[in-house]
Amino acid sequence: MGLLDTLGNLTPEQTQGLLGFSASMLQAGGPSLKPTSFGQAFGNSILGFQNAYDAAIDKKQERDMLNERMQMLKLQEQRAQQQFEIRRDAYGQLMGKGTEAQPQPSVANIQLGSVPMQSRPGQPLISNGSPVGGSAPSLNALRAAAIADVPGAKELFEIYKYENEPQKLESGSTYRDRLTGVERYMPKLDNGITVGPDGVAAVMPGYDKSNAQIKGAETAAQEESKAKYDLVNPSSYPSIGGVPVNGSISRLNLLNQLKGPAAPASTPDTYQPVAKPAAPWDRVVSPAERDQVRARTYDASRKALDDLRAEVSKGREVMTDLNRFGALNQNTGTGGLVDRIGFLPTVDSDKREMDAIQARLAPSARPAGSGSSSDKDMALFLSALPGTDKPGDVNKAIRVQFEKKLKDKESELRFKEQYLIDNGHLDGADKAYEQSRETAGFDPSKLTPEQRAYMQRENPKAYADGIEAFNNRPSRQNPSLQPSTAQANQKVATLADIVATARASGKTTAQVTADLKAQGYKIGGK
Repeated sequence: MGLLDTLGNLTPEQTQGLLGFSASMLQAGGPSLKPTSFGQAFGNSILGFQNAYDAAIDKKQERDMLNERMQMLKLQEQRAQQQFEIRRDAYGQLMGKGTEAQPQPSVANIQLGSVPMQSRPGQPLISNGSPVGGSAPSLNALRAAAIADVPGAKELFEIYKYENEPQKLESGSTYRDRLTGVERYMPKLDNGITVGPDGVAAVMPGYDKSNAQIKGAETAAQEESKAKYDLVNPSSYPSIGGVPVNGSISRLNLLNQLKGPAAPASTPDTYQPVAKPAAPWDRVVSPAERDQVRARTYDASRKALDDLRAEVSKGREVMTDLNRFGALNQNTGTGGLVDRIGFLPTVDSDKREMDAIQARLAPSARPAGSGSSSDKDMALFLSALPGTDKPGDVNKAIRVQFEKKLKDKESELRFKEQYLIDNGHLDGADKAYEQSRETAGFDPSKLTPEQRAYMQRENPKAYADGIEAFNNRPSRQNPSLQPSTAQANQKVATLADIVATARASGKTTAQVTADLKAQGYKIGGK
């Protein structure tokens, strides 16, 4: 047993390195004109081991690369043989049996006439010439030859497909017949129309009767589906969830409540003042001057709306920053002792970003036209904004309150834009907007459980929006604005209302006045 056997299983490279190490040690131990120390001899032996090991590794890599190259050459040879066999088989299928030894086909020696062409509809395929090889190539054979890259096969395959693919004929269009070259027109006919033997269009026999039956069935199905929403007789309502709703409000009233209260008609029986606001140009006599006043009023109103739009746009930008502040505040607590001290710098990246947001929002908290601000004024402005010195629930409350004010401004902008479109001015728009807010939404406490379930099921978003609008009424926000019972029950009719009602009903103003007084209306005002 030798030294290498005692070292266990070694790789050839390691063995070569040990041989180099041993040779260096033997060389150092032999006779020499310059004796060396053991340390030098051992170092030279280590270097000999490394050199021999590296040389063995390089030889191994060269052998591996040579083997890989031989494998690649072998695979290329196999692939070339497979391609040769595929082309040979495809050529044999394309040109017939017994042609393996023939030269590869090309467009020059495969005539176009050998490809079967489409004949008239309903007739078998015909050929314009004798097929080479004794049989016409099939579509599958041409496809296989094209895939095998047989010269000319791809062109023949495309021609074959074009000649045999059915033409897509669209009604109302002209096309050219591929075989004859003659242009033909495909007539466009409506449902129930056909062309007779004489070429004249006529209604299909029995079409009118069958179409009437279809329309009748559709109408019956639609009316049957609407029967459960009887608007004339609400007592015929079906049960909802097993609970009868006889005598409840009609579906029309439910929808009206979802949309908000509708304006009633101006009749003595259901009278409520509904008058168009007076325009600034109504008192102008001259038509030319009236047009000038109308134009000036519209421009001034439009500029006022531009200011409101800018305010809403700025509010939306602030809301974006507030939402970002809230997202950071959910992950990072604020309002601690260190945060309230304020003079200690923070190393928290979230708090730094929150401080930056607060600094960016500070100008938005200043009232417009307030001029330069002192340090005390700036501190007051910052106190109205979320900050790291405030607890998270306080910051959230500030954000929610600002969002509510922004929604009110957006609602006011939409209302006044429509008001300007309808009237051409904004006179009375503020009062009209406050009145619309006071009548917005619906009182959920006045709904029965069945009505509430119906509305939640039919349109849950409109139901939620209606309740939110009701809760946002000014009188709900400020109870001091709520009218007394006597004021709420007092109905007032102005002179303009009496004149408009008289014109609509054909009665005299005296008769209308008497009717309104009998109904409890107070007559007064213009």
